[in-house]
Amino acid sequence: MASNEKRTSPRIAFVNVWSDQNRGDAAIVIATCEAVKQLYPDSTIDMHNVAFGPEDLKKQKEIHFSAFNPDQFQLFPAIYPALKNGNNGPYISRKHRIIHSIR
Repeated sequence: MASNEKRTSPRIAFVNVWSDQNRGDAAIVIATCEAVKQLYPDSTIDMHNVAFGPEDLKKQKEIHFSAFNPDQFQLFPAIYPALKNGNNGPYISRKHRIIHSIR
């Protein structure tokens, strides 16, 4: 690397991070983040949760993501809406969600 080149730390995004409500999936996400930090200690990890939008995330962060270490990872709202709302009605169809994620 030339002396005038800036070395940037990798920024990694995980999409659809599961919360403490599903401890098994949350444990997989946490272990994956820790493995990435071992490989790239100066990396920044952005985690986009699976369910909460910006307003809900502010209210639910402590309840649903208390197992996650906020010093190592940054938690952000879901990129796209959940498939179902609280009344089990669809927010967005599976077809459209798949198309959005492939994009």
